[in-house]
Amino acid sequence: MDPGHGNPWPGATANGLIERDVVLKIANAQLKAYGALTKQSRTTASALSSDLTTDFNARVNG
Repeated sequence: MDPGHGNPWPGATANGLIERDVVLKIANAQLKAYGALTKQSRTTASALSSDLTTDFNARVNG
């Protein structure tokens, strides 16, 4: 599971919400609360690289 954006990519923003924060909160709390077993590529909003593809590859393969 890849819960969306992290820094420096916030994703969509509206009504005081930031996509990065919403999807991360759901991934970290709600799915686990229902007993879903997940392997997450991201548990914080930190970036491993300023390049999106390199960042994702480092999370999945690193």
